[in-house]
Amino acid sequence: MAVLYAVSLGGANPPTEKHIQRTAKELQGRFPSLTIFRSPNYASLASYLYLHDGEFATIIFEGGDGAFSSFLNLILTLRVRPTIGYLKGGTLGDVARAWGLGKSHRQTLNTVLNGEPRSYNLGSIEVGGERRYFAYFCAIGTYSDLSYLAKGKHFWKRFSYYFSAFKSAINRKAYNYSLECLNKKIQGQVPFAMVLNGAYAGGFKVNGGHTPFDANLSLFLPSPSFLNGLWHFFFPKKVMPLNFKNFSLSLPNDLHWCLDGEKWKSGPAKFNYHYRVLHVFTLQRKK
Repeated sequence: MAVLYAVSLGGANPPTEKHIQRTAKELQGRFPSLTIFRSPNYASLASYLYLHDGEFATIIFEGGDGAFSSFLNLILTLRVRPTIGYLKGGTLGDVARAWGLGKSHRQTLNTVLNGEPRSYNLGSIEVGGERRYFAYFCAIGTYSDLSYLAKGKHFWKRFSYYFSAFKSAINRKAYNYSLECLNKKIQGQVPFAMVLNGAYAGGFKVNGGHTPFDANLSLFLPSPSFLNGLWHFFFPKKVMPLNFKNFSLSLPNDLHWCLDGEKWKSGPAKFNYHYRVLHVFTLQRKK
């Protein structure tokens, strides 16, 4: 069984060659027929995967949340869809937490080495006729740009992220929104809107026990408040998610959607939940 270990080198914290070789050596204990591909950017990874479409039964990807989101959307365009393994990279690692794969590179590596494939659900957003899938997170408004505007490496990027969050929290804002779901239209104001496929956002658990195996996406529409809506999350019953399989949401057109930590398009959006889309190595068992 041919297996590919694809490593993203394009983020703020690219792994060293020593790290890659050490990880590959451990992976070869379970996957002897292992090929390593070092990807400097999305274009190089796309070219390689299209060229070798159908050759790899399993692809193990290492990279940050945004890089994994791009990889995920690329995988869904292949003629033959492989089983996926994910190794944590980047700064926050919310994908690994939200998907129950681990909180560190070591833990996610153990998951790939000892886990078994399980079908995962994905969310999708469609804006202007273009659809994109997201692994765990989609947001718009206050705080939604922090992940791709934060600068620096390792500690300093994390520091920049949380410092920017503090500045955003004290600059009070509110945006008009329009939500359409279940043949109803709801309007109001929010500092931000957030859609989750899992429990984590911004490095914190904010959505109880929600997992990518549930029946719906979770939509948060916090009312304007102290700390621009974050105050509600200190009291779990103050901001309860709306759970839907599909819905439409509109906010001002000058705001951009953030998908898994990466800036995307602006405009009214349609959301859908897709069941059993990818097979992913996990230690979580079916209930």
